[in-house]
Amino acid sequence: MDLYQAINCSHALISVRMCHHPPPEEVVAGFQPATGAAIIRVATNTKKIDPTWVVNTWSSINLRDAHDQRFSLKPADQDRVGSSNTQVFTGLLPKGVYHLENLVAPGAGREIVVSLESIEDSFEVGEAQLSNLGVLIYQPTGDGGFTILQRPIPYDDFQEVVQRYQPKLYQQSRPHPVLGWSGSHQKDPNTITEVGHNRDVMHPTLGSPVVSLIQSFVDNSQKRSKVEAWQSTTDPAVRLEMARMSTFAFNDAQQLASGEILAGSNLGQILVRNPSGSWSILDTGDVREITALHAEDPSHIVAGGEEGLLLMTHDGGKTWTRLRSPENAGLILNISKHNDEWLLASVNRYGLAAYSTH
Repeated sequence: MDLYQAINCSHALISVRMCHHPPPEEVVAGFQPATGAAIIRVATNTKKIDPTWVVNTWSSINLRDAHDQRFSLKPADQDRVGSSNTQVFTGLLPKGVYHLENLVAPGAGREIVVSLESIEDSFEVGEAQLSNLGVLIYQPTGDGGFTILQRPIPYDDFQEVVQRYQPKLYQQSRPHPVLGWSGSHQKDPNTITEVGHNRDVMHPTLGSPVVSLIQSFVDNSQKRSKVEAWQSTTDPAVRLEMARMSTFAFNDAQQLASGEILAGSNLGQILVRNPSGSWSILDTGDVREITALHAEDPSHIVAGGEEGLLLMTHDGGKTWTRLRSPENAGLILNISKHNDEWLLASVNRYGLAAYSTH
């Protein structure tokens, strides 16, 4: 569904550096002979990967083939203007079978290396084919510990990612099926697996207004600590729900006439403070951070986020409709409505932009 179209600079919602942006540079220009491409998204549920460093940016995903040759996937959006806590990694690879090896991030005088060796599944790369590796969710668990949850990306969402970051590869690969883990077509998009962990300790995530929700979700009557709650289950789906209830971002907070306070958060969550003072969450079903909201009432909400994510609900978050965002929209900063006109402000690597439905 189309909601926005670019408007003239003179009618912009905010100061606009450029109205018509040049197309984004592609990390990969096109397939080379006997090569394919792998694409994976990483969602990081923490402000800092390393407490001594100020960023939560991964620089590469390293992998190896069946002959123990090393390769790397690099961020598709090098400057990360269009994202906040998620990154898309991609790269050309010779056709073959691969295993993920580790995630690497810059640190204070050292690299931070997170092992992915516990992911036993391999993935196949075919000539002129794309391999959909889904999402890795990095969840810190305190004292240097972490858990990584793996979640597939539905086919339509994957196609959107490829079109956004690698349009040339998208066109070249269209005649061929998309590959995935173990060379198969994509798994059930509702399947969640835990693929790696180090020390099962979970501490509260600083800055979250819902740090106590995870306790009540697991055992409200006993009010167990987060550590006990995390250790009490190994079910990846339950742990993913815990991670969703322990997000840290609090974006574009607004109070409705009915008294509710809504704010966007990471892992696709919207935090809701009810008039009684209790907190709950609305899950949009996406892992990208929600950075902008417009809610006329608790039932009708438009949410914007990383990579031009735009969603709408008319039933209080029970179901969400994906809206088609403007080309190169980047990170959505603001969504507003004036009479019957919708206005959207975003930022990407080229500067600020404004869009309107008129």
